[in-house]
Amino acid sequence: MAQDLSRRNSERSRRLLFSPELAAGAVRPSQLARVEVREATRTRHVPSLLSRRLQRRLMAGGSLRFERETVERAMAARRAVLGDAAAGPPRLLVRAGAFPHPLADDDPERHGTARFAAFHRAMLDAGLRYLVAVTPRVSHRPGDPKAEGWRPLRDDELELLAQLRHDGVMFAAHGLDHRTRRRGEARRSELAGLSRRKLAERLDLAAEELAAAAIRPTVFVPPYDRFDWSQWDELARRYEVVAAGHGSLDALGYHDGPLWRGDAVWMPTYAPLDGPPAQVLEAARALDAAGAALWVGAAFDWSRAVDDPGALAAAGALARWSTPWEAFLEAVRASASEPGGGISSRP
Repeated sequence: MAQDLSRRNSERSRRLLFSPELAAGAVRPSQLARVEVREATRTRHVPSLLSRRLQRRLMAGGSLRFERETVERAMAARRAVLGDAAAGPPRLLVRAGAFPHPLADDDPERHGTARFAAFHRAMLDAGLRYLVAVTPRVSHRPGDPKAEGWRPLRDDELELLAQLRHDGVMFAAHGLDHRTRRRGEARRSELAGLSRRKLAERLDLAAEELAAAAIRPTVFVPPYDRFDWSQWDELARRYEVVAAGHGSLDALGYHDGPLWRGDAVWMPTYAPLDGPPAQVLEAARALDAAGAALWVGAAFDWSRAVDDPGALAAAGALARWSTPWEAFLEAVRASASEPGGGISSRP
């Protein structure tokens, strides 16, 4: 059973890696059985707590880098199949944080609806295609697990969400209320520690309240980028893609992505592509210079950009590489469908 799942994950991930070429008829599924492709699309186990902490330190020190790990493996796979045609611009899948911002009520001058509207206008003018994660409730002091109190979305927030939909912004589910269950900035999570039943109840309630606002997302972004890996199956049952940022290292460790894991695609985003817009822009330029024609996650917090003209300009400059999330979801769905004959296991 585990071997069959591993094989299915790998075959789907291969098709996702080569989705543009498969759609154009430039390659056949039978060409994706090379050793380099298998290595780039291998789903790895979640490492031990000690190993996760080591990976965190190695990434902070520069010894473990997304560009030298995931990008090099994926591009080696593409070159093995496509030769010189493997190179091209990166296909950035940009996430701009959450709306309403978790601190919308605690600091409305900085995190309120008017500030996000200003950010969105700038990104619309720049042509940036992006995703925003949505919670149906706004909590009072969400970083304090002992705090209480929340409210539903206000009319001004619902009106802005409707405008975002009209302007082509993609929505992701983002939990119920962004209330952490754990203290300590490095441990915060709305979901970690919940039983499967409690998790399902919380996700059901969030989906019901989002649907009341005509939001039915197929992408999930865990609050604080953290959840228990034992919760994966419940998340994958509901969403096509689970995307998280650099904080996922603490709970899950380093993984390549996007890769299929069971019934959903895991889309991690690590530094330098998860950080301030100027840092993300520098990383995007480096990927472009390297010809890294890959699906690549990029993430920043809109509230840290909107009052900084330089950061706002850097975020807008990402439009050059930003790819509609709808295109990625179409590739995910196509990769889930096994073509006639599947992928040969012969090298």
